[in-house]
Amino acid sequence: MIHIQEPTTPWEVVHMYWVTALPSGGETGYNACLVNVYRYRKTQIFLQCYNDDTAMDTAPLIWNRLISHTGLYKDIISDRDPKFTLALWKNLHKCLGTKLFFSMAENPQTDCLAEIILLSRGLLGKQESPGTQESRTHLEVSKI
Repeated sequence: MIHIQEPTTPWEVVHMYWVTALPSGGETGYNACLVNVYRYRKTQIFLQCYNDDTAMDTAPLIWNRLISHTGLYKDIISDRDPKFTLALWKNLHKCLGTKLFFSMAENPQTDCLAEIILLSRGLLGKQESPGTQESRTHLEVSKI
């Protein structure tokens, strides 16, 4: 079980769950609902959608109806599988107009910038013991 840290601001952590196989509703034919529960105040937002919506369909819905009003989330807890989640993030980046690139750890084909920064701060290679608060390193945002 993953420990979820309590948020300190209203839109920091959201739980996203899809309720599917609902009766079709009126002219639109919506037959599913994306339920969003914000952990800080337990605020709930329900978005009508379709059972067969893909990540490509869902990304603009989340962007237009949620993120554009609340800002980006720190943590998202979802009942969708990793493939859907990955596709959703790729499509959200399209909505944002940003590019999402993936690299593998210690990959010589990338410029290793993150690894160089972590190494210079003595953070590369440190392992965290799961579940112990003392072992967690809290870093302050810094600008060099």
